[in-house]
Amino acid sequence: MSEMTDKAIGITRQCAKMLGETAGKAVDISKGYAKRAKNEVDLRKKFYELGKICYDMYCNGTDESGRIKAKIEEIKEVESAVTDARETTGARRKCPVCGTQNSYGNDFCAKCGTHLK
Repeated sequence: MSEMTDKAIGITRQCAKMLGETAGKAVDISKGYAKRAKNEVDLRKKFYELGKICYDMYCNGTDESGRIKAKIEEIKEVESAVTDARETTGARRKCPVCGTQNSYGNDFCAKCGTHLK
């Protein structure tokens, strides 16, 4: 009876360890999705701000090229963060030609070579 109990305890510990690891991975992925959503909202906000600068420049006849360049640099940084978050969460892109699911970071389809961007 003691041997069976020891086996049961060992199996239970292994299961608990596996569940803990799986839960940890799920939490990390959830954090990645939250970060990705925040970055995508920030990106939309930056594009809105860029549009506002351009509109004001057009209406007022002022040269805001310095502010435009600075805003574009901000956008590039946020775009990079969005891409990183997509890769972290395992986001996939479907090839429009062959339908293969590709990692978000792929520029070309792994199966047929079609450009994905």
